[in-house]
Amino acid sequence: MNAKTLSIPSKYYDRDYYFTKNEGFMNFVKGEISSRFDLPLFFANVKSGEKILDIGCGRGEVSMECSKKGCQVWGIDYSQDAISIAKDNQKIRLGGTTKNVSFKRMNAMELKFPNEFFDCVLLFHIVEHLYPLELEKVLAEAKRVTKIGGRIIIATPNSWYNKILFFVFGPFGFKEGYDHINLLNSFQLRNYICKLGCRGKIFFCKQRNFYYNLIKRRNVPKIFKILCNICDIVFNTKIIKLVILSLPLRYFLLPEMDAVIIKSTNE
Repeated sequence: MNAKTLSIPSKYYDRDYYFTKNEGFMNFVKGEISSRFDLPLFFANVKSGEKILDIGCGRGEVSMECSKKGCQVWGIDYSQDAISIAKDNQKIRLGGTTKNVSFKRMNAMELKFPNEFFDCVLLFHIVEHLYPLELEKVLAEAKRVTKIGGRIIIATPNSWYNKILFFVFGPFGFKEGYDHINLLNSFQLRNYICKLGCRGKIFFCKQRNFYYNLIKRRNVPKIFKILCNICDIVFNTKIIKLVILSLPLRYFLLPEMDAVIIKSTNE
């Protein structure tokens, strides 16, 4: 394996990964969608009739949410298990309806779609799974297949927040997963956007019950779970939100980043 082809083997993303390790699997088995997708979907603002590409679709929850809004959706992933799960999920959640959502195994660095084909391209929690050279190629392909005036939406963890989190809670078993090989801060993410030659804006956010979701599957003392619940309540109060959203605290205290990128040129 050389620098040009360096990537996490697709076999790592197997059925066990999607049903025991990948965040949101507990929602998935209940027929729900993880709250971490709420804000990225809000920023995507997909509309009926639009063509949507979901890169790194995984189990297919986001693709199907878009299809329910009347969009024509293509979900792609390089994991064969992901595509198999997504197709099975499609039959269950959409009653076998297949006319407006399609799942295909595909390399995101070599998209098999024509130029300017999609109104919106989604990259939800895929950035952190790609080595830098991979990410540059994937973003370039995403731009190529996006229509002029179309959107590219990125959702990814905030690396500065994660460094604080794992420094403080490392003794409780918190550590980065093997598959998070390219965590970015907002300045690094903006640099990728600038390389694309597109307009973009980055938002900092926190999903509902973020702290409780972090520890609910971990063997930690009960008092620790209570404290995490309290943190979720406190962080949802208006005054605390205003403080955290202020500069520069949001760079360090909000765990997720969502980028809205508008393609304005072919260059």
